[in-house]
Amino acid sequence: MKKVGIIKALKLLRPILNDVSCFRTALVTLILFSGLCIVDYISYALLSVFYVWAAYIFYRHYVLRGGIFRLRYRKIIYAFLLVSLLGILLHCSTNILMNLFYLLTRAFLLFMLYGLHAVSGAASIRREIKRLFPIMSYGTTIFMLASLVLLFIDSNGFTLVTYFDTYYFCIDENRFVGIFTNANILGIYAVIAIVLLHMNRRIRLRDGEYSKKRFLLDILCLALNLLSLFLSDSNAAILFLMVYLCFLVFFGVFGSLEHLQFSKFTLRFLAWILSCIVIIFGLLMFRSILQSTMSYLLSDGQSSITADISENPLKPDEIDNPNSSEDDDNTEDNNVTFVHENTNVDSGRFTLWKQALALFEKFPFLGIGQGNIETYGDIYLGGLKYFDFHNAYLTILVSSGLVGFVIFVAFVLTLAKGMMKAVFMTREDSTDRGVLSALLSFCAAYCVYSFFEITIFGAPSYQIIVFWLLLGYASSYLFRYEKVMLKIHVREQHKIRPQYAVLSSTVTADRFKLSDFLH
Repeated sequence: MKKVGIIKALKLLRPILNDVSCFRTALVTLILFSGLCIVDYISYALLSVFYVWAAYIFYRHYVLRGGIFRLRYRKIIYAFLLVSLLGILLHCSTNILMNLFYLLTRAFLLFMLYGLHAVSGAASIRREIKRLFPIMSYGTTIFMLASLVLLFIDSNGFTLVTYFDTYYFCIDENRFVGIFTNANILGIYAVIAIVLLHMNRRIRLRDGEYSKKRFLLDILCLALNLLSLFLSDSNAAILFLMVYLCFLVFFGVFGSLEHLQFSKFTLRFLAWILSCIVIIFGLLMFRSILQSTMSYLLSDGQSSITADISENPLKPDEIDNPNSSEDDDNTEDNNVTFVHENTNVDSGRFTLWKQALALFEKFPFLGIGQGNIETYGDIYLGGLKYFDFHNAYLTILVSSGLVGFVIFVAFVLTLAKGMMKAVFMTREDSTDRGVLSALLSFCAAYCVYSFFEITIFGAPSYQIIVFWLLLGYASSYLFRYEKVMLKIHVREQHKIRPQYAVLSSTVTADRFKLSDFLH
């Protein structure tokens, strides 16, 4: 009877288990909680279920139904995974299980998230985006609101020691952490929420579904996430936002590069540079103002409470307490300013990067496997400050060697070239409310952010999952745009090819086709 019941349950669950969109939605919803105190370990423990689910989906959709043959740039991806495996086998005597886990995670990210275009249709992907982006952005906003409420209740913060870890609520090292595990995690959550709010707005405007109520709700969410970002004082996260905005302006200023004169290009380029300067200094100034204002508000609230208490009758021995002035001074010194206590700009990253290059020199070609970084750091360098180099590119260089790093860079540049061509060589992006250009701006900003944080590959975190998911969405848009470009090419083949044949003799300084460089 029990066996029959299990079979019936599996039959009922089969439609859900086969639904790749449901898999991604459930995965992102779960991993959304991985940056919160206490529940982070629960989230990562439940993630093991998704590896089993992913194995089932991979076999059914990628193997049986041929998804592995529809994966874009699959030869580069297979080569990268193969080189990573060879590096692990060369060092199989050390941390073999951990290295295989990291390799499995790489395959998980490349197939299940980036490779979503190989198993999902365009219509289902669009529905998934409209369903998932509000969950992520509004869910994060709820976390930020809870964090800010907790900050006003107890601006000094408190510590909770558990079996797994020590959690700092509200304030940690003079920075706002709220209910998140650390300030940098809070910062990247806030930036991702801001980006997704913007993308969701473009998508709903395209479909005519953006109401005034949603606009007001998005403004409120934007304000809460910006405030939380500035109070976290995460330099890497605010750099992410700067680069994202600068790329958005870049795509807005240039639009289509076809038939653009050199003089107009120069003027637009200067306008873009000026806009970037305004964005960068504006965000930094705004952050400083908000940090000072919040510090004053919180300290003023504490002082008013202290003043109310001082009006109460005191015992005679407490009136002339010589330590009272010292306590007041200490209270002023302990005011939260939301600025790094650590004045070291790199926060120890330069030392880590030097250690990474030292390990790379010892194993330059195929690397050592990501699971061996900490162990080999202890053996050859006397120990690392952290278990990761806080630079995604150095992590790939050391773990997969020069061969794997070159293959990965080739994958990134090839994909970036295809996306840039799609944005600048067609008008589909403008008619689609610039969804692809926004996705491309996110990916570009994330690549800059990856110079300073644990990103791209590693244990699945929220930011890593979101990056590969949005890269998969961008690839699905790229497919559609490339079909449009192909139709144009076939229809106007007799017009286009002669132009390229005589390009070198006809291009002049005042009439300069920038689109030619994208080919």
